[in-house]
Amino acid sequence: YIEPGDINVGVLQNVLRPGNNEQHCDQTSYNVPGTSGFHKCAGALFALQEINARYDILTNISLGLVCMDTCSNPFTALAQTVYMVEDNPQCPLEEQEEDDSLDHYKVVGVIGSGFSRDAVMVSNFLKIFHIPLLGTYETSDLLSDKSSYEYFLRLVPPDQFQTEVFLDIVLHFNWSYIGVVYSEGSY
Repeated sequence: YIEPGDINVGVLQNVLRPGNNEQHCDQTSYNVPGTSGFHKCAGALFALQEINARYDILTNISLGLVCMDTCSNPFTALAQTVYMVEDNPQCPLEEQEEDDSLDHYKVVGVIGSGFSRDAVMVSNFLKIFHIPLLGTYETSDLLSDKSSYEYFLRLVPPDQFQTEVFLDIVLHFNWSYIGVVYSEGSY
């Protein structure tokens, strides 16, 4: 969804699931209702309209929104981010682009997709242009390294604090054995 303004904010959301070949989104395979990126994009649009309707917040400036689908794929998230910033005069990719049929948007900040794996790739790209990435659910401790991710900000605590709480619970109850169910990845 695109609602252009004088100042544009990007939103990366997982709206569609990857298709069978995991390369492209399957247009018929939407996420589970209630957790859909559609709801998050709609919420962002509502907030944008509320802000633009007020004259005491941004005088003579309209806020715009660029909501892009990540398709649950970090490479797709990165590709969508390129389209968000490619109109930036500092962007070296602009000189290589010859297809004027593609829409590009100059964003001043991006709200993340909710996955740490996406944020790692997107944040590394955005820091080239000094554009902040606001992580909504990104918890990886890797993103806490400000020397590498200086433009990444988060709304939730990193995994390290969850680990400390789990350890405190184990010690408090004097448990001698615990089982852990986990998935592959940094989380």
